[in-house]
Amino acid sequence: MLGQTIMPEITGCDNLYVAKIIRDTADSYVTDVPRYFAPVSELKHDPKAESAVSYYDNSGMFVYPYEGEAADEATISGLSEQDYAEVTGKSYSNTSGIVFDSGDPMYSPYYALGYRIQCGSVTKYRWLLKGLFVLGSEDIKTKGDKVDPKGVTLTFKPVRTIHQWNVPDPRDATKTINTGLKIVKADTSNPAFAGEDNWFSQVQTPDTIGAPAALTFTVVPANNATGVLATAKPVITFSNPITDFSGVTLVENNSIVTASVTVDSTGKILTITPETSLTSAGVYTIVLAGVTDIYGHVLSTQSIKFTVA
Repeated sequence: MLGQTIMPEITGCDNLYVAKIIRDTADSYVTDVPRYFAPVSELKHDPKAESAVSYYDNSGMFVYPYEGEAADEATISGLSEQDYAEVTGKSYSNTSGIVFDSGDPMYSPYYALGYRIQCGSVTKYRWLLKGLFVLGSEDIKTKGDKVDPKGVTLTFKPVRTIHQWNVPDPRDATKTINTGLKIVKADTSNPAFAGEDNWFSQVQTPDTIGAPAALTFTVVPANNATGVLATAKPVITFSNPITDFSGVTLVENNSIVTASVTVDSTGKILTITPETSLTSAGVYTIVLAGVTDIYGHVLSTQSIKFTVA
């Protein structure tokens, strides 16, 4: 109900985090693990909310609200040149440690941006789910009798995600709408919000609230399955996107079967494609060793056996 909580004035901001977007498609939204970005002294969020009015019968009758191009400005302690290169898509040489900037922003990667706002005893949390960083101004002065430190302004241009989620309909919370999102936010004045401790452990979305789930999997054919077709391509579906699957093998009679191992665009569905058809009545074992997800969870070694028809 409106007015139940009177929010104190903003008294501080901190915990500026970024997460590089790995994938934003109709099928999935996947980011890297969030990492602490830089000390922040000031944040400014300008959503550019505007409206248009249609006039009938000599008076305004309909109002159409819309949001223009938003911008977030953060004044931060200076980043290293390598960090600047990473978030703005500039060329960086690991050999020389030098950044080479053509001035062309076309390689700028998309990021999610998170931060925390203090309002007296209440804490607000934000994740801007997708946007581009633009280098801001550097206010540089010669050193005088006393130090006059200057921060660096970095602008983040948020946009709505391509991926869509089912979220409560703002007109009727018992229903849902399917939509892309710009911002996910919460504050500790709401007793329903219990995600404060894990807000920065992963980018918070309607599908990923709280801490990252443990890495689990399902497999087809199932363990101890019989009558499996000789043309079968085993499929393993993981609960989290995986980054290391080099230890996944298909074995028959203690010999590794020549096969390609691939992961789909979501990073979760792994397919084993044998080079040739499987042996009739052969007993095969899928070995999962050292499989690691994007959050660093390592799956304990697993063996799945099946028998060909």
